Amino acid sequence: MKGFGLQKEKRLLVKIISSQNSKAYQEFIGKLYLRLGIDRTTDLVINEVLPTLPPEDYKWCYETMLGQTGYEHMKQEASNALYQVLVEKGYTPGTDFSIHPQGGIILSDNASEALLVDVPENFRAKIRAELKTTIIPNALDTLEEHLGVPFLEQLLQRVSARLTTFTDSEAATYLAVMTSGFQERTQIELFPILLNHVAQAHPERIQGIVHIMKKLDDLDSSEQTHKVMLDLVCAAGGENELMPHPDRPNDPDECVISRRGMEIFAQVWHGERSVYEIIGALDAAIKKHQEERQQS
Repeated sequence: MKGFGLQKEKRLLVKIISSQNSKAYQEFIGKLYLRLGIDRTTDLVINEVLPTLPPEDYKWCYETMLGQTGYEHMKQEASNALYQVLVEKGYTPGTDFSIHPQGGIILSDNASEALLVDVPENFRAKIRAELKTTIIPNALDTLEEHLGVPFLEQLLQRVSARLTTFTDSEAATYLAVMTSGFQERTQIELFPILLNHVAQAHPERIQGIVHIMKKLDDLDSSEQTHKVMLDLVCAAGGENELMPHPDRPNDPDECVISRRGMEIFAQVWHGERSVYEIIGALDAAIKKHQEERQQS
């Protein structure tokens, strides 16, 4: 019987891992390696001990075994494999499941149950209780009803067009700037939807883009903010509020935006300063200019 005669060792491993004592863990694993061999010890930990422990201990053990870099790589590989399994089972990215920007995959209830079919029956109840499932919210439907336009469809079209001209670094910055400001304003998590769109449209680029996005502090957002503004305004129904720049009439990325366009932008974006603050400042400047002209 698998594990027979090792009950004491398993109990000690549970105790050590639960206490998250790295030194004790390494010392005890070293003794087991000498006694049982590397393969049997690894099998004991992964298949017989870890399934009995809560997620936080599971995570700690893998980080201890693999190191932080190895653990992050393992998580990424697991997410990639899970993504493929869900697609093969007929589930739709962005509807039944989505990539989480900080790692992992957000699952709908249906997708969760589909995965549990492949889990040994004696573990299903435990995993089902610990799974954090979510129904992908329909908040975007509400936003689109408010805007009166198919916002997401139009935004994805513009994102697709941008990606054909962007490097991976530019794409990562563009997506990060867009999703952070959009979520700050609407509380709708756009990041997973865009990431899944990129994964489908440009599967050969997704890993490079995601890798760069993990280093957001190193990205220069200044060059992408204006393009993000234009794309959000157009997706939200404000394309007619953009006029060619008088000095660069042939550059589609250099536009003058009307006050109405700024109001549309304010409905889908919030940065370090509220767009409404900027509108107020512009109104004040225009009013002051008009008063000065009347006095002169």
